[in-house]
Amino acid sequence: MIHRFLKNYTYLMFIIPLAGCSGSAIVDPVVDSSNQATGVIEPSTPPTIPSTSSTPTTTSFTGIFPPGSIWSTDISAATLDYQSAATINWMASNGNWGYRQLSWWPYNYLRISTEWRLLKKTASTPMVPFQKRSDYYGACDSNITAFPLPAGGGIQNVNNYSACSTNTGGDCHLVVYDEVNKKLYESYMTDYSGGKITSTCGVVWDTAKVYPADGRGDQCTSTDAAGTPASALLFTADDLAAGHIDHALRLSLPNTMIRANTFVHPATHASTAPNQYGSSPIYGARFRLKASFDISTYSPAMKVILTAMKQYGMILSDGGDMSISAASDLDTTHKFSEFNLNVDNALNGLTVDNFEVVDGGTRIPLTFNCVRNGQ
Repeated sequence: MIHRFLKNYTYLMFIIPLAGCSGSAIVDPVVDSSNQATGVIEPSTPPTIPSTSSTPTTTSFTGIFPPGSIWSTDISAATLDYQSAATINWMASNGNWGYRQLSWWPYNYLRISTEWRLLKKTASTPMVPFQKRSDYYGACDSNITAFPLPAGGGIQNVNNYSACSTNTGGDCHLVVYDEVNKKLYESYMTDYSGGKITSTCGVVWDTAKVYPADGRGDQCTSTDAAGTPASALLFTADDLAAGHIDHALRLSLPNTMIRANTFVHPATHASTAPNQYGSSPIYGARFRLKASFDISTYSPAMKVILTAMKQYGMILSDGGDMSISAASDLDTTHKFSEFNLNVDNALNGLTVDNFEVVDGGTRIPLTFNCVRNGQ
């Protein structure tokens, strides 16, 4: 539906878009070819395909990283970025959030995307073999051999573990949190068949650590183009019921709105195409709703979202659509319907002029030279 990852073979000026749902990260020139056909730890007895009728054990994922994590930092009083006004003005002059740049979303406002499944590993959750595709990204984790697959869960865009990328053309993220071992598993372009997972990118985050500003390392990607942990930026219906969201939100914009070859922390990666404009938003840019924006007339649920935008902001994490991301309420106690929240038009009227960009620090050029920092 939307072009997600753009495939960059060596350094030729030749780009092939792969179908996807909500992103635009670029394949690094070095493709990790290990463990594509061999090297996967196969169990002596193939695991049972998890039932789709069971109810998965889930979590809101709020607070799974320690205090002090950059995506849960209060930025309500942070200094403005030196390009804040220029970026907002550029966006206002080029379609606001990306108006008319998506044929399937002909509106001039952000939507709330709710396709993500946030799943939790339990003692009974099987670990299934993890196999890399031939186009596996070299800057993703190379040592993953197994991945948890909770019963009753599903891949992004589908409500089960069917062949997502084949059937939907979506991003097909799979996210599972192992609370006991403090590991957050994320996979992109995920398929499950024949008792194993195949993936284009897998990353395991250590949720016991406070990651530095450069995350897993500058030039290192993740399942999102910016190299950030995608699921740490999602909010849930349970968060709305609790009355607070305690972290930044995941922002996705059309690829044509995002500046190429440059990022700022907390992003550690960017894309090579197609936008070269000097004032357009950068991967890692943190948009903050202005303190002067009046939220008094909004519903209680919307006040929770808008307050998070003021306190933690929205981090430009991926390219493809015009949205902030929430988790599916298939896996939560509360449902979005309880709050009379129409995810397609709840943010209608919220324009870029209502936001400012907080200081992102040094602009870092994209080199694809991923050096892990030990995190």
